[in-house]
This record gives sequence, C-alpha cells and structure tokens, in this order.
Amino acid sequence: MNKLLAALLLSGTFLLSGCARDLPLESTISLETALPTEPLEEIAFSDRNMDDFRFESVCNVLENGSYSRYSGEIIDEEIKSQLWEMLCEQEQMDTYQGGSWGGGMELRLTDKKTGESFTAGYTIWYAQPDHEGGPTCFVISGSSCGIACYYPIDEDTDPEIYASDRFEALLTEGVKREENLVHHE
Repeated sequence: MNKLLAALLLSGTFLLSGCARDLPLESTISLETALPTEPLEEIAFSDRNMDDFRFESVCNVLENGSYSRYSGEIIDEEIKSQLWEMLCEQEQMDTYQGGSWGGGMELRLTDKKTGESFTAGYTIWYAQPDHEGGPTCFVISGSSCGIACYYPIDEDTDPEIYASDRFEALLTEGVKREENLVHHE
C-alpha cells in the first residue's frame, strides 16, 4: 500500500511539474525528432528583438484533483523577457552531435512579420536512440534554420534548481490564464 501511495504521489508531482505534457503545439516541429546529419545554419535569436515574436505554449496542470489544459499566447512582458534571456543564453552553449531527443514542454515563437514558427524547449538527449535516459538538452528548431540540440545552461545557483524546471515554470505561469483554458475535467 505504501508503494502504491508513493507511486501516486510521484505521478502527481510529475503532472504538477509538467512531465505529463503529451501533446505538442499544433503545426510545430516536434521535439521528438531525430537530428539531421547535415550542418545546421546558425540560430541567433540573440541578434534579434524579442518584440518581433509572438510567444505561445501548451501546458497541463493538475490542481486539487482536477486536470486542466491551457494553450495560447504568453503576454506577460516579464515572463517573455525571462524566457528570451534563457533562449539567448542557451544558444551560446555547445551543441550535441548526432543522436536524437525525446519530447518536452515547448515554447513556440512566431515571427510577427514572416509568420515563421520556431520551437524551443528542454528535453532528454539520447546518444543511442534505442536506449532509455540521457542528459538534459535544449532543442531549438525552425524551418529556415534547421535544428540545434544544445547542452543545458550551467547554473551557478542551487544545484537542485534546473534551468529546465525554471523554463517550464515560466511557460506554465505565462500560458495559464482563463482565456487559454482549452480543457478541464
């Protein structure tokens, strides 16, 4: 009985922390894709302006025994600024070569002028796709720039607080608004 209770509590923790995000944004390049073998073009969001993009995400939330799904635009300027800062810092890290990665919560950035969409998010990188587990990585993808899989940001803060957790918490906080509620049970 104690093992069952522990398993239920652990699964609830994963839902609250966003580990149960199973549906990607519509019409985006999913983080569940094999890396291409050809060289990638430089992805340089740090050379661009945050205000040139619309920020969107999807999150699943379990609160008080109720499951809710939110999908939509992130409009809070402080949250967008923090996400942008992480994105620009992340693209300065070295990239993984070869391999593949699994899914995770995504930020979708849409260029307001061209309509081009990019996805970005933390996930797990697999050196050998047939094996489970692996290190955390950050994937950025877009149709005009290709796909890059970066080593995660080195945190100089508390080793128990990961950039991926902070990123997903910002996405959830940004999109979790009544007008973005798409499902509740």
